[in-house]
Amino acid sequence: MRSLISWCQGSLRSLYPGLRVLGFSAPRLLGLFPVVAVCFIVSLGYISVVIVTLLPMLATRPLLAKAGLVIVHGILALMIWSYTAVVLVDPGSVPPSWSFACLGWPLELRGSPEARRLLEQMDGAGLYDSSEQGMLAQRPRFLPNDKIKLPATVLMRNSFGRYRFCSKCLTYKPDRTHHCSALGRCVLKMDHYCPWTNNTIGFYNHKFFVQFLYYAFLASLITAVISLPAILHRLVEETTNEQTREFVIVILGLLGWIICLVFSFTLLFFAGFHTYLVLRNKTTIETYEVTDPAAAVVLEAFDLGASANWKSVFGENLWGWLLPIWYGHRRGNGVHWETNARHRVFV
Repeated sequence: MRSLISWCQGSLRSLYPGLRVLGFSAPRLLGLFPVVAVCFIVSLGYISVVIVTLLPMLATRPLLAKAGLVIVHGILALMIWSYTAVVLVDPGSVPPSWSFACLGWPLELRGSPEARRLLEQMDGAGLYDSSEQGMLAQRPRFLPNDKIKLPATVLMRNSFGRYRFCSKCLTYKPDRTHHCSALGRCVLKMDHYCPWTNNTIGFYNHKFFVQFLYYAFLASLITAVISLPAILHRLVEETTNEQTREFVIVILGLLGWIICLVFSFTLLFFAGFHTYLVLRNKTTIETYEVTDPAAAVVLEAFDLGASANWKSVFGENLWGWLLPIWYGHRRGNGVHWETNARHRVFV
């Protein structure tokens, strides 16, 4: 039994690196309200396209209705699957080997509140002795930029031309990493924080987020296109025939159709925008960073061409493009990044 559980856990970890267990802190629980709202919207769309439209059609046009039910349920399953992956998969955190404790503190932070706070904590905990040798061995080491040996080659620099670091996480930042105030830590290849998923979009769940946009757009579009005639027909029946008692269901279906119509246009924009970002190997944050000429030159190094950029997010295998699983990813790991022909490849 233990071996079966271990095998299942290993399989899940391979398909979903960074799979997390949702905490029950107050902010996390409050963040679940948008997730519940998404589930409610999906339920309204389901009532509109399946209960009000396709199921009654089985009596008059069975073949068309069955084909529609198969297609709709397939898209809904992929949409819910990808959405669940976005919510549950951690976007990626900076490895401990990048911390100040391992590499030394940047010289800019000497005398900073963070450094003073750490020294006070060490003094109170007695983590070093009072001898000169002990103090040198245990106290934070403040190093100039050219003396810091990062675990990977890094192209991106701060506004002073030095390695980027986070004074809140007390760690250096790999390329494309940014601090997320919602999660309270740095995130690998951070794209943005999405309140609708109660999670930050980053390296390990970016693919699932884009897939969710695609499948949600398809589901909304199908509902908006095929449901209106059936809803109007059922609405007329409910207002003229007193023997039927499904008025509430029809009204919910009409509400679901209106929401899906609005979302089909909204999701078309978001899906198109994030497709553009994927094909250019950029994130939402990096679209703002290109206003800095120096940063724009560095970010161009990660553009490998449309095909390679797509595969860096969705993987090398066609099944990985369709299914929300982590499969066939061979380009970058959130810390090491492959660069185009004008730059050398990170090793």
